[in-house]
Amino acid sequence: MIGMRSHTTRGMLALVGTMMAALLAAPLAAADQDKPVSAIVQRAMLASVVRHCSEAYPKLAPTLKAKLDAWNAEHADANTAADAFIADLPSDNRAQIDRTVLVVEQTASDMLGAARRQAAGELFCSQAFDSFGSTSSEGYYDADNLDEAMGMYYMTMRSAEIGREMCVARYPHLAGHADEALAEWRVREAPIIARIESTFDRMQRENPDSARHLMEMVERNARKILSVAIDNGQEIYCRKHFDDLASGEHRRATPKMYRFLEQGSSAQ
Repeated sequence: MIGMRSHTTRGMLALVGTMMAALLAAPLAAADQDKPVSAIVQRAMLASVVRHCSEAYPKLAPTLKAKLDAWNAEHADANTAADAFIADLPSDNRAQIDRTVLVVEQTASDMLGAARRQAAGELFCSQAFDSFGSTSSEGYYDADNLDEAMGMYYMTMRSAEIGREMCVARYPHLAGHADEALAEWRVREAPIIARIESTFDRMQRENPDSARHLMEMVERNARKILSVAIDNGQEIYCRKHFDDLASGEHRRATPKMYRFLEQGSSAQ
């Protein structure tokens, strides 16, 4: 295993590896499309991680390929159902999903690059598949440790802010709805939000260059993913984006993430 300079650096690497994964459960259109789209995007992320990591570290290739084959076999029925569901969607929706998959595939390369800059590319590749292959009982990506939980929630926070900016720019009449939903979410989850903000403030003090690269990547990829839906006239996506925050849908979909954040380092 490659040594890393500090606990903060290890935590940041884990966060890099979960930022995009947090979006695997993001709704891209109507509510009944959430799980099929999530399955397609998760599969694309796993395949891209295996491809890029196998090219960078050939000795890991057999293990990664075996994991991908096993994951595909385990999820064969779900993947077949997702493919069939999406094949029946209107062409605009399919094109939207195709663009999202391209963003995800590029992000796998970005994450590996970020890890290699920290002299931890091989470590990232040895852990990424198990991380991205994990799902909750609801069928969504969920956290396997505290670092992943913090990374996922940081993405939630940034996506909330960026989503408000981008949705209201496209649909100005949603401003009141968005602000009311975000205010309700911030009050209900104030302790978690404060914890994440404190952690990232500490990272910026202790390792400013790595923190800057991480946050730039989060910002760039959050905007890419959000723009896929918003730029295709999906007002329903914007409404659901805010409604899910206000209603606590993320807590239902990702229970382990919340248990890690509220209980500490272990969650069963």
